[in-house]
Amino acid sequence: MCDIGGDPKDGNARFDRAHTEWESCEYTTTRHDAEYDVDVTIPMFDRSPNGGRLLIVVKHGLRASEYGDDSVTFYLS
Repeated sequence: MCDIGGDPKDGNARFDRAHTEWESCEYTTTRHDAEYDVDVTIPMFDRSPNGGRLLIVVKHGLRASEYGDDSVTFYLS
Protein backbone atom coordinates (compact mmCIF):
# COMPACT_ATOMS: atom_id res chain seq x y z
CA MET A 1 0.00 0.00 0.00
CA CYS A 2 2.79 2.40 0.93
CA ASP A 3 6.54 2.27 0.57
CA ILE A 4 7.87 3.93 3.69
CA GLY A 5 11.45 3.81 2.45
CA GLY A 6 14.17 4.61 4.93
CA ASP A 7 17.33 2.67 5.61
CA PRO A 8 16.55 -0.98 6.50
CA LYS A 9 19.56 -0.85 8.87
CA ASP A 10 17.45 1.46 11.05
CA GLY A 11 15.08 -1.45 11.72
CA ASN A 12 11.71 -0.45 13.15
CA ALA A 13 12.97 3.11 13.75
CA ARG A 14 12.29 3.86 10.08
CA PHE A 15 8.57 3.56 10.86
CA ASP A 16 8.88 6.46 13.30
CA ARG A 17 9.00 9.05 10.52
CA ALA A 18 6.11 11.29 9.51
CA HIS A 19 4.04 9.97 6.61
CA THR A 20 5.09 12.99 4.58
CA GLU A 21 8.65 11.55 4.57
CA TRP A 22 7.64 8.15 3.12
CA GLU A 23 8.88 7.14 -0.33
CA SER A 24 5.44 6.74 -1.87
CA CYS A 25 1.87 6.62 -0.69
CA GLU A 26 -1.51 7.58 -2.08
CA TYR A 27 -3.14 10.41 -0.14
CA THR A 28 -6.69 11.55 0.39
CA THR A 29 -7.50 15.13 -0.42
CA THR A 30 -5.85 17.66 1.79
CA ARG A 31 -8.01 19.08 4.56
CA HIS A 32 -7.55 22.32 6.44
CA ASP A 33 -7.06 22.20 10.20
CA ALA A 34 -8.63 25.44 11.40
CA GLU A 35 -7.29 25.14 14.95
CA TYR A 36 -3.66 25.30 13.76
CA ASP A 37 -4.37 27.02 10.41
CA VAL A 38 -2.50 24.38 8.39
CA ASP A 39 -3.34 22.07 5.50
CA VAL A 40 -3.08 18.38 6.40
CA THR A 41 -2.54 15.45 4.02
CA ILE A 42 -3.83 12.07 5.14
CA PRO A 43 -2.47 8.71 3.89
CA MET A 44 -5.13 6.55 2.23
CA PHE A 45 -5.39 3.01 3.55
CA ASP A 46 -8.72 1.89 2.12
CA ARG A 47 -7.39 -0.56 -0.48
CA SER A 48 -5.36 -3.75 -0.19
CA PRO A 49 -2.10 -4.06 -2.16
CA ASN A 50 -3.97 -5.90 -4.94
CA GLY A 51 -6.54 -3.09 -5.24
CA GLY A 52 -9.39 -4.81 -3.43
CA ARG A 53 -11.29 -3.41 -0.47
CA LEU A 54 -9.16 -3.43 2.67
CA LEU A 55 -10.52 -5.49 5.54
CA ILE A 56 -8.80 -5.88 8.87
CA VAL A 57 -10.24 -8.62 11.03
CA VAL A 58 -9.50 -8.40 14.75
CA LYS A 59 -10.93 -10.65 17.43
CA HIS A 60 -11.66 -7.98 20.03
CA GLY A 61 -11.95 -4.83 17.89
CA LEU A 62 -10.49 -1.52 18.98
CA ARG A 63 -9.08 -1.08 22.46
CA ALA A 64 -8.46 2.40 23.82
CA SER A 65 -5.69 3.57 26.12
CA GLU A 66 -6.49 6.96 27.59
CA TYR A 67 -3.80 9.37 28.76
CA GLY A 68 -5.25 12.30 30.64
CA ASP A 69 -8.36 14.14 29.53
CA ASP A 70 -7.64 14.60 25.82
CA SER A 71 -5.22 11.93 24.62
CA VAL A 72 -6.25 8.45 23.46
CA THR A 73 -4.38 5.76 21.54
CA PHE A 74 -6.42 3.01 19.85
CA TYR A 75 -5.07 -0.51 19.35
CA LEU A 76 -6.36 -3.40 17.25
CA SER A 77 -6.67 -6.43 19.50
